[in-house]
Amino acid sequence: MLGKLKALGYRIGVFSGQAESFGDVDRDTGMTQFADIMFDARSALADRVYPSTDIGSLRLSEERVVREIRTRLGSEDLTKPHFLYVNLQAAHFPYTYPGLPARLLKDLIPRGEIDQAHRQWLIETYWNAVSSADWAIGEIVKLLKERGVLERTVIIVVADHGESLFDDGFLGHGHAINESQTRIPFLISDAHLIPPEPVGQVEVPTLIEAIATGRSVRLPDGIAPGEKRVFQLISDLDNPPQIGIVGGDLQRLVLDLRTRQLLSSWDPRWVELDAPQMDARTRTEARDLVETWERARWQAQERKQASGR
Repeated sequence: MLGKLKALGYRIGVFSGQAESFGDVDRDTGMTQFADIMFDARSALADRVYPSTDIGSLRLSEERVVREIRTRLGSEDLTKPHFLYVNLQAAHFPYTYPGLPARLLKDLIPRGEIDQAHRQWLIETYWNAVSSADWAIGEIVKLLKERGVLERTVIIVVADHGESLFDDGFLGHGHAINESQTRIPFLISDAHLIPPEPVGQVEVPTLIEAIATGRSVRLPDGIAPGEKRVFQLISDLDNPPQIGIVGGDLQRLVLDLRTRQLLSSWDPRWVELDAPQMDARTRTEARDLVETWERARWQAQERKQASGR
């Protein structure tokens, strides 16, 4: 996507509160190759919020990211096309850090107190962390308004995952396909650009390309209104512990590949994949889910071979 935006004449700015090299994100997305401005947690080690310099632990405050945006964009001609990627890390475990403003409550839960017995305190601390990201987005909007380009800017807010706060007895994300972990914010500042159907994370780059080129946001070919669904998985595509699919009506089917059991919204009991008494709808949906996974794996393998990797 970044290469296509670059070819369209966009200047690209990356402002991240984490190290984008973690998981090779910078390489795989093209940041390393195409970014005109590249600022992440590696760029300001002295300002990290935690003592560790481990690449996975590097993190900057929202205030530090916003300050860098203001500084760098001060010399940019914003009347020309720009694409800015801003990565805010507030709502990650332990949902607070030294110096994080307590905007919603006086006392934030200490890391050592995080457990199921203090769940309500944890939830309030989590929303306080989200408010820090809210503040940062507001500051960016304010800056764009000051520079006179807000009305010509499309702002998209999206998360990479949800978070289970002991909803299912566990803390964190990446261990189950469910509402709390996979239903994420997806906000667009222009109502005319809101997609007509559910959107998966892998589709966001295509959506951005459509906006950048002035194309209409529409359903994929061959998909009728109301029929589009989003494929979900945990971990990597080849060996996921769970796969699932969800539609705009939030009807969901999940297959646990470790236990070969299915869980559906219309029959919320785990059932064996090969159970003879399985109802017809679940059987059909399960077949479609597995075929969707197989197709995604095949397409990923084709892309890998085409890129020579």
